[in-house]
Amino acid sequence: MVLLLVLVLFTYSKSLKNTFVDWDDFAYVVNNDLVRTPGDSYLKDLFLTPVSSNYHPLTILSMRINSNVCSSCPNGISPTTFIRENVILHILNTLLVFMLVFLLCKGNILISFLVAAVFGVHPMHVESVAWISERKDVLYTFFFLLGLIAYLFYKRVGHGRY
Repeated sequence: MVLLLVLVLFTYSKSLKNTFVDWDDFAYVVNNDLVRTPGDSYLKDLFLTPVSSNYHPLTILSMRINSNVCSSCPNGISPTTFIRENVILHILNTLLVFMLVFLLCKGNILISFLVAAVFGVHPMHVESVAWISERKDVLYTFFFLLGLIAYLFYKRVGHGRY
């Protein structure tokens, strides 16, 4: 698992130097009061306000947790903390893939490692990890994998047990 962590961290380490993308990052983060400066009705607004015609309050809430003030940054906010959390979530997703395959393959560590390594460094994930506005993808994957693992445990323990 440590090797997977190092592999994914090495793969995405250059993305930590990225800036905000002029496509959605300004709408989702830089110019978004839900992320930057919540008011008195923050939670109410969080669950009632779509951003860029999309409704995903958990993504906006996670971005609010990342929000930071950077007086030396161009927009007064640094993109590094947002990208760092995306990388951390992707590392967790890679470890969850390892665990899922480990459970499905009845403890075969080699197959679990290879599948998780391919998942962790596959170029298909670059957009979701390196682009701040795609936080929703890594969050979705995190909860989806947790759900699959929980279902496997449920199937193994038996039905009707609480």
